[in-house]
Amino acid sequence: KWTLVDGTLTINKMPLEIIAGSAEKEYDGTALTENSYTASDLGERDRFDSVTVTGSITEVGTTDNVPSNAKILNGNDVDVTGNYDITYTNGTLEITPVEDKVTVTITEHSGTEVYKGDAYTVSGYDVAISNPLYSELDIVFSGTASVSGTNVGKYDMELKPENFANINENFTNVEFVIEDGQLVINPLEVTVTITENSDSLVYNGEEQKVEGYEVTSISNPLYTVDDFTFSGNAAVNAVDAGVYDMLLTSGNFTNKSPNFANVEFVIVDGQLTITGEVIYTIVASVLIMVALTLFINKSRMGKAMRAVSEDRAAAQLMGINVNQTISTTFAIGSALAAVAGVLLCSTVPTLMPTTGSMPGIRAFTAAVFGGIGSIPGAMLGG
Repeated sequence: KWTLVDGTLTINKMPLEIIAGSAEKEYDGTALTENSYTASDLGERDRFDSVTVTGSITEVGTTDNVPSNAKILNGNDVDVTGNYDITYTNGTLEITPVEDKVTVTITEHSGTEVYKGDAYTVSGYDVAISNPLYSELDIVFSGTASVSGTNVGKYDMELKPENFANINENFTNVEFVIEDGQLVINPLEVTVTITENSDSLVYNGEEQKVEGYEVTSISNPLYTVDDFTFSGNAAVNAVDAGVYDMLLTSGNFTNKSPNFANVEFVIVDGQLTITGEVIYTIVASVLIMVALTLFINKSRMGKAMRAVSEDRAAAQLMGINVNQTISTTFAIGSALAAVAGVLLCSTVPTLMPTTGSMPGIRAFTAAVFGGIGSIPGAMLGG
């Protein structure tokens, strides 16, 4: 008697390892992916239809490259994936930092102003970067990017590389280069007018003087008399009659304010005038008056002049040459006018066409007050 016992044929799943590909590159701002994979041997006539590999990285670091969803077909394009015991092994994607040096040039702002007594400020800076992948957002600044000044001079902003820090891990070799900026305050130009004191004095035999000066104008209100110094002698001394200059020069004045580098000192000359002619004029006038009075009262011609002035016809009947007398009268009058002009000009240093107008009016007024025909009276009236 035969007994049949069934046997069993067991077909176990074939072990299969799928390993995702790995990749590495230096940071360039783009995503790194790797879709490749490797696998152990498949069964005869079997083939991979597809394997999904998922992984991507852009910034510096590492991440898994993950295989999944493998599909295996046999020679008849039948899916036989279930016949495999699949083990998935991740690959690695890695982005490394940029090793080349990135140069960040910091150019401080600059400014040029003219001194006005107010405070000026320059602030900020410009950034230039050697690598286009690097940006200002990758930099953090600590400090004060400004400089202020009031007086004339140059003021540096004085930023340092230590004021800047790289915060982007994709770049490990970042150099900060500072190009200095300045606030420059330039001095103002100013003109100071110095007017020497003047005086006109009468000779008295003693030494006389005039001294000092006035600052008559300053072109800029910010500049004051406290901003310059004087060295020298602002005085002129003299005894004898004459005109004496004080002779100050611009070299006697020195600017001491650094805010005004170009200061021009303009000198308006002053003089000491000592006149001795007044005494001479009075003495000469008295002598001429006495001589004219004696001439009119005592001389033959003087008596003839008086007679003609009283009655021209009677004087002619008495044998007086009337025409000669009149001519002599005009000659004497012209001579006296010439003497008066010389005496006047000796006391008046500047002559003009109208110089004699006012003295003529005064002379006529004096004659009226003193009495027409009275020589001493006319002088006293003057």
